[in-house]
Amino acid sequence: MQRASIEVMETGVIDATIAKIEASGAQVIPFFFELSPFAAQYGQLIQEQDNTLVDVIINFRMIHWANKRKKEFEQFGVPVMQALTYFDGGQQVWENDIQGISPGMTPFVLVLPESSGVINPLTVSAVKGGISGRGEENDEPAEIEVIDYQVDHMVNRALAMVSLKYKANNDKKIAVMVWGGEDMGASFLNVPDSLHTLAHRLHSEGYDIAPYEHDFYSDRAKAILEPFFRDDRLGEKMDELVAEGLADLLPLDDYFKWFNRLPIHITQPIMDYWGHPKNSFMAMEKDGEHYLLMPRIQNGNMVVLRQPPRADDKEQAERIYHDKTVPINHFYLAGYYYAREYWASDAIVHLGTHGSQEYLYGKERVPSIYDDSNLAVWDTPILYPFIVDDVGEAMQSKRRGSATIISHMTPPFAAAGLQGELADIHNLMHEYKALDEGGVKVKTAQMIIDTCYEHNICDDMGLTREVIAADYGAFLTQLHDYMNELSGLSQPLGLHSYGELARPELVISTLSQMLGTEFLSAAAEFETRAYQAEVHDGNHEHGNHDQHNHDTDQQNHQHDDDSDHGFHETQSELEQLAGFKTVRDYVVAAVDAEVDAKDSDHHQYTDAHHHDNVPDNEHSHDHSNEHDHSHNAPIPIEKLSEDLQAWVTTGQDYYRNMRGIKELDNTVAFLRGEYIPVTTGGDPLRHPDSLPTGFNLYGFDPSRVPTKAAYEQGTELVEQIIIDYYNDNGRYPDKLAFSLWSIETMRQYGVLEAQALRAMGMRPVWSRDGRVVDSEIIPYAELKRPRVDIVLSSTGLYRDAFPNIMQYLAKAIEKISALEEDNNYIRLNSLRIAKELKEQGVENEEADYLSSIRIFSNAPGQHGSGVDSTTFASDTWDDDSVIADIYLKKMGYYYGSDNSRYGKKLDNVDLYAQQLSGTDIALHSRSSNLYGMLSTDDPFEYFGALSLAVRSIDGASPTMMISNLRNPSKIKAETADKFLAKELRTRNFHPRWISEMMVEGYSGAVEMSARIDNFWGWQVVDPSLVRDDQWQSFYEVYIEDSLDLAIDEFFEAVNPNAQARMLERMLEAVRKDYWAADEATLQAMVERYIEIVEQFDHYVDNEKLREFTNLSAQGFGLDLALPPPQNNSSANQMANPEAVEGQLLEQQNESAEGEVEWDKILLISLLVITLLMIAGAVRQARKL
Repeated sequence: MQRASIEVMETGVIDATIAKIEASGAQVIPFFFELSPFAAQYGQLIQEQDNTLVDVIINFRMIHWANKRKKEFEQFGVPVMQALTYFDGGQQVWENDIQGISPGMTPFVLVLPESSGVINPLTVSAVKGGISGRGEENDEPAEIEVIDYQVDHMVNRALAMVSLKYKANNDKKIAVMVWGGEDMGASFLNVPDSLHTLAHRLHSEGYDIAPYEHDFYSDRAKAILEPFFRDDRLGEKMDELVAEGLADLLPLDDYFKWFNRLPIHITQPIMDYWGHPKNSFMAMEKDGEHYLLMPRIQNGNMVVLRQPPRADDKEQAERIYHDKTVPINHFYLAGYYYAREYWASDAIVHLGTHGSQEYLYGKERVPSIYDDSNLAVWDTPILYPFIVDDVGEAMQSKRRGSATIISHMTPPFAAAGLQGELADIHNLMHEYKALDEGGVKVKTAQMIIDTCYEHNICDDMGLTREVIAADYGAFLTQLHDYMNELSGLSQPLGLHSYGELARPELVISTLSQMLGTEFLSAAAEFETRAYQAEVHDGNHEHGNHDQHNHDTDQQNHQHDDDSDHGFHETQSELEQLAGFKTVRDYVVAAVDAEVDAKDSDHHQYTDAHHHDNVPDNEHSHDHSNEHDHSHNAPIPIEKLSEDLQAWVTTGQDYYRNMRGIKELDNTVAFLRGEYIPVTTGGDPLRHPDSLPTGFNLYGFDPSRVPTKAAYEQGTELVEQIIIDYYNDNGRYPDKLAFSLWSIETMRQYGVLEAQALRAMGMRPVWSRDGRVVDSEIIPYAELKRPRVDIVLSSTGLYRDAFPNIMQYLAKAIEKISALEEDNNYIRLNSLRIAKELKEQGVENEEADYLSSIRIFSNAPGQHGSGVDSTTFASDTWDDDSVIADIYLKKMGYYYGSDNSRYGKKLDNVDLYAQQLSGTDIALHSRSSNLYGMLSTDDPFEYFGALSLAVRSIDGASPTMMISNLRNPSKIKAETADKFLAKELRTRNFHPRWISEMMVEGYSGAVEMSARIDNFWGWQVVDPSLVRDDQWQSFYEVYIEDSLDLAIDEFFEAVNPNAQARMLERMLEAVRKDYWAADEATLQAMVERYIEIVEQFDHYVDNEKLREFTNLSAQGFGLDLALPPPQNNSSANQMANPEAVEGQLLEQQNESAEGEVEWDKILLISLLVITLLMIAGAVRQARKL
């Protein structure tokens, strides 16, 4: 408690909390202590001989000296919950405040408590009249209003945590929510394997849960997911699912008893919008009783459910994900009610990054218990395994989702190396350099050029034949540098399985990448000398993916500044990568031997001590984790160079941390009602201190953005971007648009914000302790260039996490906008916008204020741009302007310095479009070695949508630039098309990347399919970034099997629907004229697609694609066709789709007609053949 509360006897909320706890039969120990970093420890108040006397702590005070509190909380070992006071007004003001916590209070009431390990923040009281309105002369104590219903739920949550401590494990029930549409998946997490490891560990802890293998879950996934996306036969499947034990029936009466206890202002909008739940698509009647079907996989006392969709039918669910304008639907509430109450789970596990509950409607920071996000989970403890490299969204899950985070590891990494055509051209370069002048050398030079173009490498680099011919030597140097860069890029391999470390060789390759480029250079030089016996013959077959050879030309051909980070590795033999042997013999072997001396069972990892019982199989990890110690170090460690010894010592520390994985240990601890220690997160390659995983995550203090180091990096990058633009275009850019993400800012501490400030000619003012306290104008004499205008597009997550930064940037923009100075593009554009607004009827004062607005985001309380779901629903639009309009409408709310006009939008004026107009360059940053442009849909949804929007406004896309921050020592700005091309080369088209995804089985197939979905997204939002040959490569690799990976057999064995969805994207690209595929390719795709649909009962829900596929098949003379759409047997159970604000998707009329007269078929066939012949002629003409 706060001492001040006791002194002024303002104890109402404390008294209410005590009364509620005591009414439940529990005991309370109220205590307070002196606010001082030097105050005596207060452990004696709640401990006796180091035994904590309480089961949970509810903290009412501000957290000061968070590190000290963190150590105390770790010592106590019990959960610490945060009770908050709202300072800007009384209860009614708080209830109407969409922000929940003000921007200025966020660092103090959220960030600091999180860094000490406090969980479940909940506002339980409010200051009547607000602190700011009291005035200095008013020395009377503030009147605190108790928010009774919030106190009730805080206490209930505390009691639920305590229950975990005392309930026997064999009586505990766990509900696991998984994500997915047609498949279950999570960001870089193998979900079936993770369900297995979780169940296996809980079984060993005495839970009534069987240790089934991963295929127990993957084999049942389709059955429990189909009802959510396949409405053609849901009715007939309902009874079948129940009979097979793959669904339960929730009586509607049970749900309504809970629902009707909610306040009328909560229930009425739900009923008004969605109607009665008996009309839900999952409603069914049995023996005169009404039920909701709950598809699930039950394993004893663990039940696995798909997180309910955001709507009562699949179409709306896809369209309103992240959209908070629609009230939560009955089935969403009922799904969580089933898990909480009907199934009676003691805890809910949200498995992997990430679901939708934390993005539901409600306050931006710390929602009310009656906001949708809390309404779903209610008082049940939420455990959320979350990838360690996504702290930004993890904080959203804590602040808005009431979750306790358990960080999980990323996949392992290795240097990409060179393979296939890259190895071929690399060898040609070596031959060229070794040749004497003459005809052979001239022919070899031409072969290099031809190979470069044949395999589109020169296209990736943006090189024309004219440029190459003008200076062949420069071309060769550029090509060498490019290949060296490709070979050294960090390549994620496969997925993570919860609680496990990767295979030994992948652990070693990851440690090599963590140690970085300087280590790899030193190790490569050492290994060349010390491991002569292990160097392979230099003759290899680069074209055969099964050959694992190493190019030993390293010994004979030295290159300038060539560190050989996998440069000579041509295939997938990790042991031949630079640094591998050094790490294996001096890092891993040494630490394993160290552990061996302490524990005879040293082969088994801390958090994986049950994995000896997990068998291997064709499509799962080798879980043995036993390192091969047969390799002897060539020389003693003390004989290594001092630099290499230092790297080895660092590597040993990294490996000890990696071995210290606590994912399952702390999962079990949470389920025992214990405190979970906190740590920072991030990309393990950039931030090795993010290991070990298995801990609660916290973010950083937003008042420090940008840091001094970030400003220096941002300055370097943006100045180079500006001068490059000037050199290429003969003028300075007028305007830069930035896509701001919370995730990225938490990774790089404000480099993009620094670029925005520097572009305008501004710099931060820092306090002595590093907090940003102001901004100052850089004099023109120092800047020596025009002040470039900016537009900042903030995701909703960024707005929630960094409202103080948005206000800081808004004030900085206002300063420059008011600066009367030549070459001030910000002011010039502000004056122009003010004039336009006044002409559009906006009052003068308002127009002047709005003219300086440059920050835009969603409406308060909303998330998402609408671009992702609309782009994927490709049968619902014919013109991408539809998508642009949706984006501008959803993301066009302005955020300036005046908090009273926070998140507003003009009714008849598109201010966002007016400010975006004239954008020359759009910028985003990528600082994670794991996440690229295709890893998720977020890059094209937000960054790519800037290109779409500007193109729709001005008729041309801006230059798309990436600030590449993956390697802090080699930051650079590069065009998005080149960044994307490198990602495709080193991941999607790389045999090792694909092979490791194949090892992941079901989940690997899901991941590979998702990549082409996101490639499609980029195709739509910025066609200039995507090339036909890249679509062709997707076809050749994943359909034609050009890498000889038995790709069809793999998909058919684990997830044929994933390959079908890849084909759907390819066929849609042809149908919508994005990709001019040749006839042979189109015919092969049509044949394979129809084959999968027929053989594996794949569901086709795109009627335009069905028609295109069938017409194409007929045109090719194939006796094949997709089956006609079936009658919707559950139509009477579907909720009527209603228009969702911001969604302008066309409703398609689907025909259920199953037969076509044969004369019509003949006529259509002749027509299609004619059209295909014409199309072929046109394509040939294009090539001439």
